[in-house]
Amino acid sequence: MARIVLARHGQASAHAEDYDVLSDLGRQQARLLGSALSALKLREPVVVTGTLKRQIDTAQIIFGANAEGDGEAGSAAEGAGAEVLRDERFNEYDHRRVMADYTPDMKPGEAGRLDRAMALWMADAQSDFPPFMRRVIAAYREFVDRLPEGRDGLIVSSGGCVRGDLRLAHGGQAGGFCRTRSRSAIG
Repeated sequence: MARIVLARHGQASAHAEDYDVLSDLGRQQARLLGSALSALKLREPVVVTGTLKRQIDTAQIIFGANAEGDGEAGSAAEGAGAEVLRDERFNEYDHRRVMADYTPDMKPGEAGRLDRAMALWMADAQSDFPPFMRRVIAAYREFVDRLPEGRDGLIVSSGGCVRGDLRLAHGGQAGGFCRTRSRSAIG
């Protein structure tokens, strides 16, 4: 039976001009993820990422290179033989637009703003949340259906997409999609 591993990209550069770049912590997280994946001994993994830089760079670091090509590698690079695909359906929703549309009364950086905006976005029957979820679920199903016999899969995406895929895999409802907080294994 194939194993499918869902991974969120490393931490992005939240306050930088280009949000879509891994922070130093994000690069360290990707290396740690590579080490953890090595222990799983994935069988000739087929890897799919969205088309965002932070997703692609996370996968590159996991499997042995970074965007600068300096060999920054997670241990998963050892004998990985990974095939890497891109699928824009695994790209994240525009969280800045969602916050601007649904919480214009809250200040940038205000505690709880993203959680509130997400809850309102998901509850709005006219929003683009249902199409977003359909897109992610279709990409996940297609990836799983096309995975060659005897190979495992790794999806490196963004938090919203990963939670959507988990929701599908566990038969959950949209309410289970809400943003979760996790503690970094680093520092």
